[in-house]
Amino acid sequence: MMKVFFRLLLITFLMQGCVQSKAKEIQVVTADELNTHIRYNTVEEVEIQSKEDFKKSHLISADNIIGNEELREDLKKLDKNSPIAIYITTNNRSNEAALILKEIGFQQIYILDNGIKKWNLRD
Repeated sequence: MMKVFFRLLLITFLMQGCVQSKAKEIQVVTADELNTHIRYNTVEEVEIQSKEDFKKSHLISADNIIGNEELREDLKKLDKNSPIAIYITTNNRSNEAALILKEIGFQQIYILDNGIKKWNLRD
């Protein structure tokens, strides 16, 4: 009976570790949380939009990647060792881009909750 208990306990801890490590890879962050990362220069910001939308509104230090069929190739050019924050006007393609980043080896990926529109409303 004790063996069964310890096995269940071990399985629970292992599952908990998997859930926690996955949460570290892709996180949805608020505008205030992202602002803290930007202020301390701990993240690279990337906006995935057309050049026209990027000109209308973007974070000052953000890079622009056009969300088209070359998205995967453009994302591969980024530094995999740096934490990265991605955002779009809303969240439409952020999840897709985050999964691509995870696939190509990024370890810390942040998605701005509700995109640049939410950022602009924060003050």
